[in-house]
Amino acid sequence: MARAEEKEGNPKSAYQEPNDFITWNIRAAQKMSDPHERTPGMIWTRLIAVGFVSLHTTSFTMTNVLLDLAYSPPERGYLEGIREEVTRVLAEEGGQWTKAGLARMVRTDSAIRESMRFSGISAYGPSRQVVAKDGVTTDDGVHLPKGANVGIASWFSSHDEKTFENANDYDAFRFSRVREEADSPTVMVAGSAGAKPESKSPKDGRAESLRNKNLSLVSTSETFLQFGYGRHSCPGRFFAAAELKLMLAYMVLHYDIKPTKEKPASLWFGETVIPSLKATISMQRRKLTAAT
Repeated sequence: MARAEEKEGNPKSAYQEPNDFITWNIRAAQKMSDPHERTPGMIWTRLIAVGFVSLHTTSFTMTNVLLDLAYSPPERGYLEGIREEVTRVLAEEGGQWTKAGLARMVRTDSAIRESMRFSGISAYGPSRQVVAKDGVTTDDGVHLPKGANVGIASWFSSHDEKTFENANDYDAFRFSRVREEADSPTVMVAGSAGAKPESKSPKDGRAESLRNKNLSLVSTSETFLQFGYGRHSCPGRFFAAAELKLMLAYMVLHYDIKPTKEKPASLWFGETVIPSLKATISMQRRKLTAAT
């Protein structure tokens, strides 16, 4: 803070202000009228709050992913499918974890997105405050006065059978099947002799891939509100998605997870939903070959 103030008093100062959250936090505090908000203690308190939010959401989500996979029927082959994808993509990237490689791990991506849908950590999604002077009246006649807080019941929309087939079932590859089909160079075309594969035109392939991009973990929509929606969607979701995919890919590659029956129910605290504190899974380190 002292160096920032020195820079303001001396434009020729060699100090280069970093473009990060700590600096944003300090700048916001300097604009506040209450001097207490500008003390190092208050600035640090706000940093701790942000750290808490980012850490517990990631840890709860990763716990839910592992539980959902462990408690899924083994005959569905979710773990094997993810492991095959991770092994293949990692080999294509020369054994290095890369951003491009993570982007191609669509099954891994789907397993996490589906867990966030099925075992979310919040009962409602984006909340907004009415700022219009005269309030807002909804299409069905409900009047919301200025200052009213409005939220979306995202838990229930995420389990709506009108939107998701078998909504109360964890389907790890719910979002990756269509993406893998879209990325395939061929399409099955029905004919008099039965269905046969035909090559897609480059234009059709690109258009189909673009349409299915909204099925990725970082994509927000009216039916996937776990990262918020609109202008105020979580800006850190890209980092969080990469972090979650790396953790799941590493664990599936290096550990066998024993299938388990009857997943314990999550715990509800107001609008917050956390994984069961009594749930357990068994894992064993795998013996990797030179290829993995």
